[in-house]
Amino acid sequence: MKLLMAKMAFTGFIVSMFLVLVGLYWKYYESLPPRTAHKVARAVSDLPITNDAEVETFDEQWMPFLGDGTLQIVLHLTEENFKEVEKACLKEGYNKSGRSIRSYLPLGHNRHRYSTANLVHCFVQKEILEDPGNYELVVLDRKNHLLVIEISVT
Repeated sequence: MKLLMAKMAFTGFIVSMFLVLVGLYWKYYESLPPRTAHKVARAVSDLPITNDAEVETFDEQWMPFLGDGTLQIVLHLTEENFKEVEKACLKEGYNKSGRSIRSYLPLGHNRHRYSTANLVHCFVQKEILEDPGNYELVVLDRKNHLLVIEISVT
């Protein structure tokens, strides 16, 4: 009888540990390797981006130990995902605008992507620290179903 109780306790312990590990994996999945454009975009923007979004650009250049660098992600969203992201964009408090995003970018930034004012539907831009060269930019392009994420830390 004692042996049966010990086996049941051990089995319960193993099952509990397995459930804890699965829960931790589920909670921290976005932080685990491999580092993909979809994971980084979800982490930066807090938007529900699906893995079926086509990656046009995923470019990261970070300095070791300093944290300085740049990130650019451009994703083509499906029609369904675009609508979902657009709703989440407004729910998260993103600013809605019809103006060109160019005026928000620092001087010297490659602005040709944002040359047409009517491309920009939703965006959020916030300065990081107090340096005008540091920025985080999330642009939702309604016309082309693009999500553009850019970060610069100098």
